[in-house]
Amino acid sequence: MGITSGGVTIVYSSYMGGALIALLLLGHLSDHVGFVHALRIAVVLLLAGLLTSAVAHSLAVLAIGRFAIGIAAGIASSAATAGRVALEPAWEVKRAALVGSIMNIVGLGLGPFAGGVVAPGA
Repeated sequence: MGITSGGVTIVYSSYMGGALIALLLLGHLSDHVGFVHALRIAVVLLLAGLLTSAVAHSLAVLAIGRFAIGIAAGIASSAATAGRVALEPAWEVKRAALVGSIMNIVGLGLGPFAGGVVAPGA
């Protein structure tokens, strides 16, 4: 597609924007529909974003697909952490929240790192 380094920044920023919006505005979704249903919604959004990204013919379409993937990631991380906290015994709730937070940060850090390792010459 001939994406420049500025285009890569736009695509990555659209993903992060989607994740941020989901965390800020949709973090409570699992409280309303349950964490299992919220995870199902995230999977549907993820698949839609992946399909959109796979057939993208322009930078704008690719950014839209990545935005949907970001929203799915935000919903999934919120719902998974809420589910982990809900399923832990009462004396382990703080540990469950801590582990969920650490895994979110590790996941956000490993994504760009793994992309850089996989495509060093791109």
